[in-house]
This record gives sequence, structure tokens and C-alpha cells, in this order.
Amino acid sequence: MTKQLTKKQKKQMLLDAVLIAEGEKDPTPTMSYVEAWQHLVDTGEVWKLQGWFGRAAFRMISQGTIDPAPVEEETPNNEDEQ
Repeated sequence: MTKQLTKKQKKQMLLDAVLIAEGEKDPTPTMSYVEAWQHLVDTGEVWKLQGWFGRAAFRMISQGTIDPAPVEEETPNNEDEQ
């Protein structure tokens, strides 16, 4: 069973990922440099940050260092079918 993170824990994880990706904080046992970038891509936050973050993420995705964010499949809305 996966434990849900609190809002505060999610914010801290995002801050840690940004600081690690930026080189302001050393990677931790729970988050490596690559994992930090992957977290930023998976959450979509990388595209909301300064431009160089997005460009670096795009380059890392293109090189195969990290994966693109998973695509969430939309659940069909069956309200129109009656």
C-alpha cells in the first residue's frame, strides 16, 4: 500500500527537486539528480519554471536520461449517450 503525501510534504518534495535540479542542494538518499528532474517533469512543474528548466528537461528527455510525463487517459464522458 502506498502512503499518500500531505500537501506540505508534496510542496517540500517539489522544493527539494527544484533545488537539486538547480544545483543549489546536493542530491539526497531519497532523491537523486535524475529523480529530481523526473519529478519536475512528471508533475508538470518544470514547464512553469524559468525557461532554462524546460529546455534542460526537453534535452534530457531527447537524450533518454529521463522519460516524458505519463499521459493520463481521459475517461469517456457518457452523458451524451442516452
